[in-house]
Amino acid sequence: MKKRFCCIMLSVLMVLGTLLPIFRISAETGRNISPNVNITKFTITNGEGKELNKISRWSRFKLNLDWNAEKYKNTLKKGDYFEVKLPDTFRFIEDSSAVDFPIYGTDGKTVYGKGKIAVKKEGGGVLRVTLNEKVENLYNVKGKISMESSFNQDKIKIGQDNLLEIEMNGKKLNKKIHIEKPGLVPDEILEKWPNRVNENANEVAWTVRFNVKGKNFKNVVFEDKLTVSNGKSSGLHYIKDSFELERVKLDKYGNATESISKEKIGNKVQISENGTKFRFELGDINKGEQYFLRYKSTYKPNLVVKNKVKLLAQGESHEATSTYRSAISNGSIEGNLLGKIKIIKVDADNNKMPLQGAKFQITNKETNETFELVTDKKGEAVSEKLVQGKYEIKEIQAPSGWIKSDEIINVEVKDNVAVVKTITNKREKTEVKVNKAWVGKKTSSVVVNLLADGKKIDKVTLSDENNWQHIFKNLNKFKDDGKTEIKYTVEEEKIDGYKTEIRENSKNDFTITNKNIEKSEISVEKKWIGTPLKEVEVQLLANGKEVQRVKLNDSNSWKHTFKDLPKFDENDKEIVYTVKETEVEGYESKIEGNVKDGFVITNKKIPKNSKIPKTGVGTQILTYVTMGTLSLGLLQISRKKRNK
Repeated sequence: MKKRFCCIMLSVLMVLGTLLPIFRISAETGRNISPNVNITKFTITNGEGKELNKISRWSRFKLNLDWNAEKYKNTLKKGDYFEVKLPDTFRFIEDSSAVDFPIYGTDGKTVYGKGKIAVKKEGGGVLRVTLNEKVENLYNVKGKISMESSFNQDKIKIGQDNLLEIEMNGKKLNKKIHIEKPGLVPDEILEKWPNRVNENANEVAWTVRFNVKGKNFKNVVFEDKLTVSNGKSSGLHYIKDSFELERVKLDKYGNATESISKEKIGNKVQISENGTKFRFELGDINKGEQYFLRYKSTYKPNLVVKNKVKLLAQGESHEATSTYRSAISNGSIEGNLLGKIKIIKVDADNNKMPLQGAKFQITNKETNETFELVTDKKGEAVSEKLVQGKYEIKEIQAPSGWIKSDEIINVEVKDNVAVVKTITNKREKTEVKVNKAWVGKKTSSVVVNLLADGKKIDKVTLSDENNWQHIFKNLNKFKDDGKTEIKYTVEEEKIDGYKTEIRENSKNDFTITNKNIEKSEISVEKKWIGTPLKEVEVQLLANGKEVQRVKLNDSNSWKHTFKDLPKFDENDKEIVYTVKETEVEGYESKIEGNVKDGFVITNKKIPKNSKIPKTGVGTQILTYVTMGTLSLGLLQISRKKRNK
């Protein structure tokens, strides 16, 4: 029992497995709206759009349908479709734009759907028109379909009126057209026409009919050339092994009543280097022989190819020209726009910058009903379908980083109008202040750069004229995301001899201090009056305190320069430099000079056993034996004072 149950369940699952894909396809396809779509017009036209009541059996023509889906009003959705059954008197070319084509809007660019013909081998087929999401913005929808076709030769009556009938959801519409008998061509020498190669859309078959009249010719030569009337001809060429010459018997209508012989002549045809010209020498026609010359060329879809064949014979010349273009079908759709409000939010200074997150309150001024719209990444907000009337638009929340607009906007919504309003917001702004301070000597000016997240965006020259200060104004406070605040900093272009210090006193308020870091050099030289010692020590004093000392002697020529000395102290005051010699016994020192010119220390030897008289002692007797001119000078001074 259990085994039997499992088998039954397995069978059910297998059946469901085959049905589910069908159900899924049906759901994805959309609903069939054929019951309420009407075909309002059915015509046959030529390539120029002229309506035809009679036509040749071999002609290509346009099958035109006008349709109307206004009964669905504004309820059409993506995937909705309708189908039209086409009679087997028509033949459509598969794998071409004649059976698979877009449905455009009135602008000729926007695609609202597609048309596709399921072609039947016996002739005719089923046209399905499927709509896309664009149709959801329309109501009272209608459109046109134009399908390129030819006649199914097995299903038409030549020389009679033919009733062409289309059908939609059981509703039939017909068109009467007369298909003409072929005309007599008893005097024809040369004719030519193209045919599509059914198994290959990238090839064209050409047929040349020669000598229906049955004349005789000498030295018959065929010349042919491919050209295009639009686009580029690159890639077009004759296919060499497709050339075939068939000798036939032709009646007065140009139809072959008998095939006498067929011959592949590709090796006898002379084709040009680029493949777009050929020459074939047939020779003499002595018994009024009649022929079909057939060959193929390559093709590019939608290209208009023009082909001209020329027959040259002794004393005669004949030409025939034909044109080929692949079959093209197309469609269009139109309808009234639903009443909607569309808001576009952009930056006030850059209208190409959409702003997301702006919130609006929309009020129907008649009913006072309100709803809200918020702009998306594209800066757009679109309402649902609205009844006609007057509405008020008010911004209640600005995008982050921007200032809310207080403007009240009034609009009128109509059934066939989409109201579009572009509303701008100004960015939140900030400013940056910079002040210049000096320690030491000032320069005449400095250049200060403003940086936003490390990138230079502005600069200013500071000097006495602007009191060494400036305010950078109207600066964006946030990045384009409206959330990340921009980091503003300042930098000073380098000044030699100064150390720069930048301090942020408060947010976006900077002080730049320049400290003079110039260096000083101080030279000192030792001179002697009398016999010099071997060496002496000299001290360098900064603000009275020793900072360096050096020994002077013969090896350094009694000279030295103190280098790389700071010009200012830690209190930013200029340092006073002096020199001092350590005491030299038996010598008295004299220091002269300054920092700029250098110092000179002169040492003069004190005489031995000498005593310098005190001031006011005029009668002092010298008790020391003195030497040289100094002793004599002192003695003379003493005598002069005594004489007085």
